[in-house]
Amino acid sequence: MTSYVWGLTSRHAADGGGGRLARCDRSDGGLPVVHQPYYDGNGNVHALVNRATGAITASYEYSAFGETLRATGSFAQGNPFRFSSKYTRDETGFLYYVEDITSRS
Repeated sequence: MTSYVWGLTSRHAADGGGGRLARCDRSDGGLPVVHQPYYDGNGNVHALVNRATGAITASYEYSAFGETLRATGSFAQGNPFRFSSKYTRDETGFLYYVEDITSRS
């Protein structure tokens, strides 16, 4: 089972919205494995790091328009939040930018 920890605001999120703070993967009754995302200067997920061991579990490179050029590591394909910290659908390559309607006045 996978769950995510999100922040209310984050300097890493390219759009100024909440950023993802961690991905938690729990196997059958075992302790969760926590993967912390690391971002580049544009708010793109550059890598995932196992918080317990410090091992890089995913690494990403992108084109200027958000196409994933390289995704390496044991959790690279399992992580759907990549370019601009947005959801990426592997089957289509589409990025999902969703407007937060709760912030409207």
